[in-house]
Amino acid sequence: MNKYYSTQKNKQSPIDNIISVINNAKNLSKVLTVKAISLPGAYAHTVAKNLRNTKNNQIRKFFEIVKKAETEAVNDNLTNAKNILFSLVPQVAYSVGRELCDKKLYELIASCIKDEKLQNKEDVEMFAKFFEAIVAYGKFENTLKN
Repeated sequence: MNKYYSTQKNKQSPIDNIISVINNAKNLSKVLTVKAISLPGAYAHTVAKNLRNTKNNQIRKFFEIVKKAETEAVNDNLTNAKNILFSLVPQVAYSVGRELCDKKLYELIASCIKDEKLQNKEDVEMFAKFFEAIVAYGKFENTLKN
């Protein structure tokens, strides 16, 4: 096996690095702070810059679901909010299977939307802000396809 192949095989993508940080956090609001997701070069911008083959209409559809969950959380219905987000995971998986969105987006969403990561309404709200920033930076970076 050549040296180049083994180096490339073990190299994590920037999205994988963010997934690792999320996986190591107790809950989402501990890691998805406004500063960590909103600023240029932060998590959302990094995700948006590295998305490949993701259709704009798909990510907007997912965003609509995330905003619905956020509304439920703001209205103190955490159980409903979590259930709405849980239903998002297979929808994103289906879109990956149809080649409408990047598998890394699915992996990121699946790492965020877990019962233990969504412990309170702040976790849901910060995930919504994170997703909103990904959509915004995706448009800015022109990485979302029509």
